[in-house]
Amino acid sequence: YALADAAFGARALSGWKVGASSAGAQAFLKIDAPIRGRIFDDGIWMPGDVALPGARDAEAEPEVVLRVGPRGRPVAAFLGLE
Repeated sequence: YALADAAFGARALSGWKVGASSAGAQAFLKIDAPIRGRIFDDGIWMPGDVALPGARDAEAEPEVVLRVGPRGRPVAAFLGLE
């Protein structure tokens, strides 16, 4: 992750996302652990923030978003779209 740190280090980190968290997904992708990714402050949008002009339909993947407290326990849960 050193390359990503160098590329994105100046951006404000808001959280993390985890993908391929099931054994089936990991087997399909031929990996042995979940994939993690950064969520930056400037990459979070609220409804109405983004216009999607053009003829192509928007595509989105539903996500479960957890806000984790300082002791590592979830303190809130939300539905999100990626």
